[in-house]
Amino acid sequence: MERSNVITMTASKWPCTDFFAGDGRIKTVNIALSPIRIFRGKDGALLVSWACSHAKTCRNEFCRYGHKEEDNMEIEERDRRFRY
Repeated sequence: MERSNVITMTASKWPCTDFFAGDGRIKTVNIALSPIRIFRGKDGALLVSWACSHAKTCRNEFCRYGHKEEDNMEIEERDRRFRY
């Protein structure tokens, strides 16, 4: 059998227990995590940036998946920790 070099990345549905609502409450919501950027790093490692479907409404400043549109300069640096 021939080995394939294809990797399929798709959005995944998950419960998020750390959603910070605008009124200060923390609650559980269903989210979709989607790969928004897939690239090779300088060392050849495959790097993936993910985004959350609730990123614009969640106020959890420590979430690694949210607020990507606000900190594009930091995306690559954050994703160095998640190598595939």
